[in-house]
Amino acid sequence: MFRPDRRGNSRGEWMKFDVVTVTDLRFPGGSSGSTLEEINIQHAAGLRTGLYHLPSTTLMRRRNFHPGITRAILAGKAVLLNPEAGDVSGPIETDLLIYRHPSVINHHDGPLPRIAARSVLLVVNHPPINSKGRIDYLLPYARTRLAEVYGVPVAVMPIGPVVRTAVARYYGAADVLSPTDWNNVFDLTRFRARTDPAPHDPIRIGRHSRPNREKWPEDPADILGAYPDRPDIAVHVLGGTAIPEGHLGYRPANWVVHEFGTRAVEAFLHEIDVFVYFHHPRWVEAFGRVIAEGMATGAPTILPPHFEPLFGDGALYTQPAGVADIVERLRDPAYFAERSHAAASYVRRHFDAELHLRRLEGFGVVGARRAA
Repeated sequence: MFRPDRRGNSRGEWMKFDVVTVTDLRFPGGSSGSTLEEINIQHAAGLRTGLYHLPSTTLMRRRNFHPGITRAILAGKAVLLNPEAGDVSGPIETDLLIYRHPSVINHHDGPLPRIAARSVLLVVNHPPINSKGRIDYLLPYARTRLAEVYGVPVAVMPIGPVVRTAVARYYGAADVLSPTDWNNVFDLTRFRARTDPAPHDPIRIGRHSRPNREKWPEDPADILGAYPDRPDIAVHVLGGTAIPEGHLGYRPANWVVHEFGTRAVEAFLHEIDVFVYFHHPRWVEAFGRVIAEGMATGAPTILPPHFEPLFGDGALYTQPAGVADIVERLRDPAYFAERSHAAASYVRRHFDAELHLRRLEGFGVVGARRAA
């Protein structure tokens, strides 16, 4: 167990943080995106954030840190605490220590970072078994090790109901998980809701995601069901279409394609009318960050039914073959406006930055600006 030397460094000084997050800062997708959002929210609230990079066994090849996190560190929004970073001048203390993604703990032979923490939280971003049938982490081991190292009880929270269900299937939720989820949150000022009274003509459906195989349906019929090849519908894609084109053997003439990272997400989302997101049948989308972003802009959103426990009445649900029928209904300006409001208001009720500040307060963390 880590019992810190309260004498501090040679000057008796401690590096004190409100929140320290330990994770693999190279994660390319939602995990790093969530960490970055929390950094920004904490910084705006006057909270001091530390980051500690701990490599995950799920990333085997060499990668750089997520560029957004690198920018946040350079901008002074967070301090990199790894000893080799050179910014650590003494022992580290924090009110809340967050470990994000249990895979950074499993099979890690070296010591975990020496941090004096009043509370410890383990955030579970993905199901234990990945799409290839491989075990990504051993959750009971991760929780036990954190408790032994830091000497305090460990709260374990999934990022949403999909992960909670998967963990319950493999480990038993009653024994492992806290009763509440640690939902992803967003600075929704970046995704202002639209004021357009009606969709474009032709109506524009769109999606954005990383250009990975699991992010697209596999069956050509499902691809064209969700993203129809029709002249009265324009399909806008941010993230490239090499995967669906490989399944189809061609690119439909009504698809407007932007490669991954070539457009600002906010600007892209304000150019589409309807957000439609379907993925590979064997892929488990742990949260659906891109979906929440689309909804936040007020785009009526069409999803497969398994997303309903997370996005509730904010979205519409169907199989790929039913997308075109819903799009036809959304051509009606009144129905379009109703569903646009439902999407934007749902995200603001459930995933706004205010939620993050309230849950930090539950761990005794209150920012200076918020306290004032």
